[in-house]
Amino acid sequence: YSVIAPGGSAVLSLESMKALKKNSIVVFLDAPFKIIKTRTEEAETRGGVIGLEKLGGLKEVYECRLHLYRRYADIAIVVDNLTEEEITSRIIKSLPDNFKKQMTAHRGVDVL
Repeated sequence: YSVIAPGGSAVLSLESMKALKKNSIVVFLDAPFKIIKTRTEEAETRGGVIGLEKLGGLKEVYECRLHLYRRYADIAIVVDNLTEEEITSRIIKSLPDNFKKQMTAHRGVDVL
C-alpha cells in the first residue's frame, strides 16, 4: 500500500481522478483557506498554482477546486487545528473495514 499526494491541481483532470477513484481510496484533507494561504506563502519548494493567473487569485482557485475535492473524496477529514498524528488517526479510523482487513492480511500491519 502507498500514499500518493498528487497536488491540488490533480482534481482538475477528469482522467486522473477516474484513475485514482478506480485504484485507490481518495482522502481529502479539508483545510480552511487561511491554512492553505499560509502553506503556499511559506513553502519555497512548491511549484506554481495552476489557474492562479486565470482565476485572479488564490482564494478563487481554492473556491473553484473545493467542490471537486469534495466530489471525488471517499473520505474527508477536516484538518483545522489537528496535529499530523491526529489526522493520520482519523484517516485510519475512516478506512472501510474490508480495507483494514486487507492491509492486515496482506502486510501483517495492525490497523486499529
